[in-house]
Amino acid sequence: MNVTRVLTSGGKNTAFEGIELISKLVKITEGKIKIMPGSGVNEMNLEELILRTQATEFHSSAKSFEASKMDFINENLTMGGNKNYDEFKMISVNSEKIKKMVEILQNS
Repeated sequence: MNVTRVLTSGGKNTAFEGIELISKLVKITEGKIKIMPGSGVNEMNLEELILRTQATEFHSSAKSFEASKMDFINENLTMGGNKNYDEFKMISVNSEKIKKMVEILQNS
């Protein structure tokens, strides 16, 4: 199938939670297939993910949430009636998080 890379969280909600399986996959594939940990990878856990998995490529959204720039917010009206979702925040890519992760990768 010519698969060269597999993005995985190790069968868990986050790559950090799936660290054991990810580590096994990296060893089993012997570099023939890149195992790319993803889901919840950030500047706070990247160094430990590198150390414990020996993976060399990682996926991260590097996201942060910013307050909406809307002038009027009707607190009594929600999208789809879901009050558990904060629709008044925007997802943004955080360049500082990316810089920190690049630095960690370069120093490992």
